Amino acid sequence: MVRADPVAPDRTRLFSRVYGLNKTIEEQEATLENLEFTNHEDTAMVTRVMENLRSPLYRVGPPSNWEGRALHIDRLIRRDVETPLAIDEFEGPVD
Repeated sequence: MVRADPVAPDRTRLFSRVYGLNKTIEEQEATLENLEFTNHEDTAMVTRVMENLRSPLYRVGPPSNWEGRALHIDRLIRRDVETPLAIDEFEGPVD
């Protein structure tokens, strides 16, 4: 689970937690490493898009692949946050 906490208008802190009663420490570490890798990719993507938007010569045109990816990530996050958690979301395994 990743929670995004706004720190400032241009900064967000990500708080990550791995849930799983049946996960070993090694599996949890692999999940966190994958999350870290994904966060670096996403940061690089957003940084590249933002650099283009800062240019005084920037003209609005068709969205680039990077902008399409950023929009896709944004929609996924918004849809996930809108979905309420089940009451028993973090209880033990179901028989």
